[in-house]
Amino acid sequence: MSRKFLIGSILVMGATAAGAQSLGTASLGVTGTIRPSTCSVTLGNGGIADYGIMGSATVKAWSVAADPIRYYDAAFKPVPMMINCPAPTKFALSFVDNRAGTVDTTVNIHYFGLGTHTIAGGTTKNIGLYYINHQNLKVRNSLSAALNSPGKLFVTTGVASPSSTFRPATGVETVGIIPADSLAFSATGAASAPEALVEVSGDLLFNIQPLKDTVDNATTDIVLSGSATLTLVGI
Repeated sequence: MSRKFLIGSILVMGATAAGAQSLGTASLGVTGTIRPSTCSVTLGNGGIADYGIMGSATVKAWSVAADPIRYYDAAFKPVPMMINCPAPTKFALSFVDNRAGTVDTTVNIHYFGLGTHTIAGGTTKNIGLYYINHQNLKVRNSLSAALNSPGKLFVTTGVASPSSTFRPATGVETVGIIPADSLAFSATGAASAPEALVEVSGDLLFNIQPLKDTVDNATTDIVLSGSATLTLVGI
């Protein structure tokens, strides 16, 4: 009985092995992408503070500040800004003045250049300057959180990077943009460094200040050509 059972077992095993014969093959694998959080920045009005056509008589009537460069004060123009991230992300805003050579930065480091104008006789003169403030800023650090004013603002010199050292904004840094520097935010007031956020919204507030001498001596249209680059940088 035992022997017959053993032979029978062998026969069954043999039949099973024969039934498992390969009739073909197919490949298996795993694909996909793990992507870092991608944020977007959107500026209203195409990112342009458009002052339209201003009569020189109107500009000449603006008050002249007691500053060596003697500029006129002008109206403010807001440009809405919205930054969105699909998940909490640490980022900074870097501002580079593309007309940096047309403004006297020794007067105030917060000024951007308005370009140049050629007056009668072929002399090229700087048009003036503008500065950018920020107002009504709101931030949130999660998709479920409410929008609130930033806990703190942080700045660093130059274009930000993951290795940049940020310092808390002080004085005019808390309201003004510094050309060639970067601005970051936190949602909590106790933060000692920029925090990961999902949204920042508010206005960039522009103010132009044409130079008195350039306006007074112009005989042709002065075309404002202020240009700056805003870059959203992951930190």
